[in-house]
Amino acid sequence: MPRVEETFTAEPCNISAARRFVTDTLAAWNAAAFEWAAVMAASELATNALLHAGTRFTVSLRLDDDLLRLAVTDQSGRLPQQRVNGSQATTGRGLNLVYALSAAHGVEATAAGKTIWCDMRAGDESGAATVAV
Repeated sequence: MPRVEETFTAEPCNISAARRFVTDTLAAWNAAAFEWAAVMAASELATNALLHAGTRFTVSLRLDDDLLRLAVTDQSGRLPQQRVNGSQATTGRGLNLVYALSAAHGVEATAAGKTIWCDMRAGDESGAATVAV
């Protein structure tokens, strides 16, 4: 079961660096079936870490057969709040998108902050088809 992680500083340019990390890792693992959903989820979770925690963040990936776990850890103890937004809102849909793309998801408080994770199954396009943003 391969597992990798990379830590990024709290700078806007590192959102795209986190996406590249996910894309490059999945390519190295020959796991392209996860790419679209995993890159979308990583982008949203990394953006949340940058905007709401304002701390460095770590993106980790673990592949177990047809299940990919993507996690983002930051150094803020403030837990995420899922929002319900009107159709005209321009923000606040990130967690809803991540949850729609994943087979399972959760948040774990740690001594140094929190980890938000989501599990994705290879070939599961159900989340991608039902996301309403």
